[in-house]
Amino acid sequence: MHRVTASWILAAALACATPAAAHEPLHSQIDGLTGEIAAAPDRAGLYLERAELLRLDGQPQRAEADLATAERLRPGEPAIALCRAEMLRDAGRLIAARRALDALLARSPALAPARALSAEVYVALGRTGEAIADLDSAIARSRRRTPELYLELARLLSGRRDLARSLASVEEGVRACGPSPALEDFAVDLEVELGRPDSALARLDSMMALAPRRANLLARRGDILLAAGRELEAGVAYSQGLAEIEALPPYKRRAAATAALEERLRAALRSHPQAPASRTTP
Repeated sequence: MHRVTASWILAAALACATPAAAHEPLHSQIDGLTGEIAAAPDRAGLYLERAELLRLDGQPQRAEADLATAERLRPGEPAIALCRAEMLRDAGRLIAARRALDALLARSPALAPARALSAEVYVALGRTGEAIADLDSAIARSRRRTPELYLELARLLSGRRDLARSLASVEEGVRACGPSPALEDFAVDLEVELGRPDSALARLDSMMALAPRRANLLARRGDILLAAGRELEAGVAYSQGLAEIEALPPYKRRAAATAALEERLRAALRSHPQAPASRTTP
């Protein structure tokens, strides 16, 4: 399961970094916060923010020291308990993380990032039903809904073969968060699994209308058409995808991912040669 709680913890620190700092490497951000802490050693939010960055940087002992200071300055702050639970999760101490989250949610049941982390821990423990319930709660309670939350829920539901509800989660995510390539890509998979190739192709067409590069999407279109027994149309899609790659500058065609896609498209056309030939030869 993908991790979706870290940015919430930083937001909960109440001591926001500057916009420029938000894009700096972790070490630079940590150093910047260290300077701020030296100038304002009584600001709990700075310690909490640095603790989360230290956790992300793989320094749990230093992070715990900052959490202890933050807790002394701001007793009972939920974000402190949340960061600790994440460190337990990081260390693979799932039962301890579960207990910490149960205690936190008993005090703060509406804390959406804690619900999201709780879902992650439930998944790791093999308790998918509880994870789905927690993600539903996180989405309902969150003021910062993200595509990742909806995608995690959709993946869990898909894993349980609840495909209709999984697709509903994806569509709700797009409505709530706006266009998201990850959500839309997963929706195509779901349409295929539901046996609705035309719906999958319609979604792909919508994605291609906005995509600056379409070769990957055309390759996928070809795969869907081929699986549906529409070999001639599949060959056309593969040929169009190959033509897009051939139109790229040479240095872009040499990129590993692009070269691999080009070879895959050529192999597909060799197996299904009904499409018009591409304008160049290998």
